[in-house]
Amino acid sequence: MSGKGKTVLVTGGAGYIGSHCIVELLEAEYEVITIDNLTNSRSGALGRVKDITGKDVIFYQCDLLDAVAVDALFAKHKIDYVIHFAAMKAVGESMQFPLIYYKNNVIGTINLVETMKKYGVSQMVFSSSCTVYGDPEHLPITESHPTGNVTNVYGRTKYLIEEMLKDLVRADPDSWNIISLRYFNPVGAHPSGHMGEDPTKPFTNLMPYIALVGIGKKEKLTIFGNDYNTKDGTGVRDYIHVMDLASGHVSALARLDSEHLKYKMCEDFWRWQTKNPNGYANDEPFLATSLNVPTLGVVCKSPSIPVVCKSPPVSKSAVNGESKAVNSSSTPVAETNGHS
Repeated sequence: MSGKGKTVLVTGGAGYIGSHCIVELLEAEYEVITIDNLTNSRSGALGRVKDITGKDVIFYQCDLLDAVAVDALFAKHKIDYVIHFAAMKAVGESMQFPLIYYKNNVIGTINLVETMKKYGVSQMVFSSSCTVYGDPEHLPITESHPTGNVTNVYGRTKYLIEEMLKDLVRADPDSWNIISLRYFNPVGAHPSGHMGEDPTKPFTNLMPYIALVGIGKKEKLTIFGNDYNTKDGTGVRDYIHVMDLASGHVSALARLDSEHLKYKMCEDFWRWQTKNPNGYANDEPFLATSLNVPTLGVVCKSPSIPVVCKSPPVSKSAVNGESKAVNSSSTPVAETNGHS
């Protein structure tokens, strides 16, 4: 299904997932407007989007907590759909600064949906998280698995937003049409190697560390725990290629079963990392369009202090055991096909 003639507002569009989603939207012929406060992203990612697609993106640097600016955006543009990525997302940081996370994620979303309602925009795809399931009661996790037993503040903000959106639909089912997508760990990069997860920005996920070891920027990767109930005793995680995830958001938007392309997850990630060791740090800033309203600035920034991320608890035998490590090497990470 073509998106020709339809306009999508993407919140958090300069981020890792948002920027890849914009590529898919543009290639599906949607018009795209995006906003981002650039707290944990760089506008250079949007320049890379234009390089890849050859198409323009309207970009506003503003915060969802700035309700005046959000209102001005909706007043200026006819928006058909919203894909909502914008959020603070570091689990460890959320436990240290819960009020900042509740304010940014929950109140920001309230501002967004209030403005959507005012301007008659009722179609949304919400980027949720597998964290809403908490500690799983059974595996594999299905969509019917209970939610709410969440173990961290970040996950609770996603859960609260999901519940709020459900209540909106219950209260006005003839108007609101909302899909929430819960997913695990996105990895990989655009197959061109021109766009991916910025290795110069703070991150707490595993794959960027592996890549930094691979290109020699870090000496080794320490793996914690050796007595998990797995084949080799180390932990196992589920991953999804970021392009599959982007395609999934577009498919949800179009309400169609689209063909899921298979990407070589680690190969694409390696191509991006080796071509762009400095990420978007050296790119020219992507020009933001002015809304011509008094700006409140970036209302909610991440605290500029290190985030302490503790490793998962392991047994005494694992603590006393030898840590496994991946040594620095010029050999790329082993290739695998997408859809883990």
